[in-house]
Amino acid sequence: MRKINPLPTKERLHELFTYSFVEGAFYWKRYSKPKLAGSKNRSRGYCRVMVDDIAYQRHRLVWAYFHGDPGASLVDHTNTIRDDDRIENLRLADEEENRRNSKMYCTNTSGFKGVTLEKSVNKWKAYIYLHNRRIHLGLYPTKEEAAAAYAEAANRLHGDFVGQLQ
Repeated sequence: MRKINPLPTKERLHELFTYSFVEGAFYWKRYSKPKLAGSKNRSRGYCRVMVDDIAYQRHRLVWAYFHGDPGASLVDHTNTIRDDDRIENLRLADEEENRRNSKMYCTNTSGFKGVTLEKSVNKWKAYIYLHNRRIHLGLYPTKEEAAAAYAEAANRLHGDFVGQLQ
């Protein structure tokens, strides 16, 4: 499990920043003109902000600004866009929920999450992960049918943490 630094208090964050509900960003209070706090990490896509010489992911600071430190819980982006830190786009999640709410891997060739071609029988296989175990959902003649099987299982098993299906 990853080590998560404790976040500054709500009071400290309110002392340092104003929050833009439109942009989902912080602006420093210490400057006479509004100055955006932080920058985007190009490799990971998250925005980072320095507070008291410690770098934090902005979405975790936004959560703490409104709700306090989430502790070991992860702060998940509901729309999977890593720099969309509007408070209405954030929610708490455990590691498994956070993984479920992810985009497709760049190596995906079917165009659908949870669908792969089973070359030995020339059929499309649907599968889903639950509690770190891969569950086979069946073989289908088309990738669309396999995707429909995945979508049904994902909605039933994962609820709000389905993520991007296509």
